[in-house]
Parts: sequence; structure tokens; C-alpha cells
Amino acid sequence: MNVYFAGMETCYTQGLRDFQPTDNFFCTYYYRQKTDKTLEELNITNHKGLITIDSGAHSFFGFAGISCTSDSDGGSRQGEMPDPYAYFENYVQWVKKYYDKISYFVELDLQDLLGQDVINGWRQRWKDEGLYDKCITVHHSMNTWEELEALIADSQSRYIGLEGLRDKKIRLPYMKILKYAYENKCRVHGFALTNQRIMQRFPFYSVDSSSWTAVNRYGVIYKFSDGHMHQLKTTEKHFLEHHLNPELMSHKRDRATQMRKLALTAVEFRKLEAYTTKLWLSRGINWKKNLGEK
Repeated sequence: MNVYFAGMETCYTQGLRDFQPTDNFFCTYYYRQKTDKTLEELNITNHKGLITIDSGAHSFFGFAGISCTSDSDGGSRQGEMPDPYAYFENYVQWVKKYYDKISYFVELDLQDLLGQDVINGWRQRWKDEGLYDKCITVHHSMNTWEELEALIADSQSRYIGLEGLRDKKIRLPYMKILKYAYENKCRVHGFALTNQRIMQRFPFYSVDSSSWTAVNRYGVIYKFSDGHMHQLKTTEKHFLEHHLNPELMSHKRDRATQMRKLALTAVEFRKLEAYTTKLWLSRGINWKKNLGEK
């Protein structure tokens, strides 16, 4: 299971560079100025991991008060929601500009706000622009099973996304969808679904998480052991038990401490990715072999 480091456009532009060449990054078009800078630098270093662009649809859900309950940053937002039609047009032009620098991009999946007919029209636009082969289309709980089958059949990228857990929304039948997609050789991404119960219960091709950045937002530390990601208590005794420098408990905003904590947390999330991948291989799920990936 591939675990994307979400929120990369913020961390990378702040100066964090302690990444592996094969790490997978999730940046958002919503913060496009920071994402622009990140993509330019990653292109120079010839990064080998997946670089996928989120459309920022979760931010629109935040404005509408139907945001995710998971670890994404799509919470309630202040101010006026951007015009989605103008936003889409700008997104199309942006994807055209950076098409060769990204692995995939997520469609602007606002069917809950605008209706499926609008999204279908936008999908045709991606096709007309010659960009659809890198487009991750998204299935929502408002969509029917027949629409899911059509979505997978229509996917040129062989990569779709499933909405995460959201307030007052019926949860999708993840396992049924994953089984069908796996049989039809189509990758499936779970948005902001790094909850370990979800990861160990459902064999997604990929998930993304911004929770690794919480070490600076909320002053916590993560440590992966015994198959679980633990949020450490901020006590000197607890830190020493896990062989961590107690100085990292500091909530000071100095850049060096922030970058050190992010780098250490990235190591722990790589362990989570490796453990979950091995777990599903032991259960007979091998996405790479199924898709013919190297």
C-alpha cells in the first residue's frame, strides 16, 4: 500500500528535504504557489516516487460544512467560497502547464455540490485537452454502483479515488469496490484514510495522510511499533523510553526543531507503509503484480 505524504507543498517550501527518492508526495492545487515551487525543485532532483496533485475539492466541502472527519485539512473555512467554475478552468490550465512534472492529478470532484452532470462535463473536458490519462476520477456515496462500473471502465489512468469518511455521509462499501477494481486492474486511492483500522481492513492501492505534519501543528510525536502508530505522551520519561531526545517536546517554533520532528515522523510513516504492504502481500493482495508494475 502506497502512503502519500500529504501537505508536502507546505513542508517542502519550509525547507524540509530529508526524503527518500521513492517517497510518494501529495500536493494540492489549492495552495498552488507553494505547490509550484515544490514541483520545480522536485523536477530538478529527478524524484522517483509518485507525485499526485489533489484538486482542493475538500476545501470546497469545508466552505459548505460537509468536510471530512479524517486528518485532511478540509475543515470549516472562513470567508467566501471560490467560484468553482472559474477554479476549474484555472485548474485545467495549471495541469496543462505541469503535466510532465506530475504522476497523476485528482479531478475537481464536486458532485455533492454541483451535481454529477457538471462533473461528467468536466471529465469530457479533461479528455478533450488530452489530460485524462493522468486523471484520478472520484466515486462518492451519492453515486450508484452502475456509475462506479462506468467510472472504472472509462478510466484511462486506471486509477480512481474513493471519498473518505465525512460527517453525516453513508460510508462506501470499500471492500466490495476494492474487489471489483482489483479484478478489473484499476488502482484505488482512499482520501485521508490512514486510520490503521481502515488500512488493515481494506487493501487500497494508496492512501494519503497529512497527520504526519501534526507534530508541528499540535506538538505531538508519532512512533510506529508492534504494527501500530502510537501518539506519544509529551513527557520526558515517555520520550526516553522510545529513544527520543526530550528536547523534541519543545513547542517552540524554531525552524530546526520543526524540520527535525517532521523528518523523524516521516521515518515512522515509512514503517507504516512497509508494514501494511507486507500485511496485504501475506493475504494475497499484490497490486504491483496485478497491474504489471515494476
